[in-house]
Amino acid sequence: MDKKQYDGETLFQNTMNFRELGGYKSADGRSVKRHIFYRSGMLGNLTDKSDRETFEKLRIKVILDFRSNGEVNAVPDPVFSGTDYFHICALYEEDGRELEFAPIDIEKLLMNPGTISAHGDWMIEKVYGKMAFDNPGFRKLFQEIEEGHVPILFHCTAGKDRTGVAAMLILLALGVDENTVLDDYELTNVYRKEAIEAALREHADQIEKAPEFRKLYSLAEGVDRKAAELALSRIKERYGTYDAYFEAEYGLTGEKIEKLRNCYLV
Repeated sequence: MDKKQYDGETLFQNTMNFRELGGYKSADGRSVKRHIFYRSGMLGNLTDKSDRETFEKLRIKVILDFRSNGEVNAVPDPVFSGTDYFHICALYEEDGRELEFAPIDIEKLLMNPGTISAHGDWMIEKVYGKMAFDNPGFRKLFQEIEEGHVPILFHCTAGKDRTGVAAMLILLALGVDENTVLDDYELTNVYRKEAIEAALREHADQIEKAPEFRKLYSLAEGVDRKAAELALSRIKERYGTYDAYFEAEYGLTGEKIEKLRNCYLV
């Protein structure tokens, strides 16, 4: 799958997995407007002057950071003049504690004694089975979009799990079909190819002894389509339709969804 087919360019050298959602076709034949919805990994690597200048040319009005406090404190986002920054964690433990979900944290979860499985099914269920519900980060995202505060950039640490689900929800709300939504989610494995391959090289000895670890390390640095499929299936199990989901979780009635599409589709 060619990432160029979707976003036309890779803007930054120092930030992985940066791309936009523009250009995807909606069910009514229109397309998502370009240069409105951006998704990425953490922005702390945008230290190069040329990268900062490129970022500022995007005229992004809102940055929404889905990371935990620990992740933010470790690598804060840079400050950009004229851009509002909101930090709202998008992933929590069952007891209400923030769940740190950088690649190294995912690796720890996968290797946790008693929870490891050959395909990371436990982690997928723990995270993707619940992320789409009662999520304050995602609610803030749709609030900003509904109020027209765009262009908007939303991100986590690697721009793949929390960010990936958020991107799926935006595209679904705009009427993009499921397969296309899942294809966009899976593009992370193209954008993060170097990180995935580096992890596999680092743990080559372990993988040689136990090949099932290849899947786990790939999941820590990349994504698995079935995780996204699980998130979507949980939505339909609970609400029956996406329309019912968007109304219940974000107050997006049919009328409001139509307004969003008229605003963000061409």
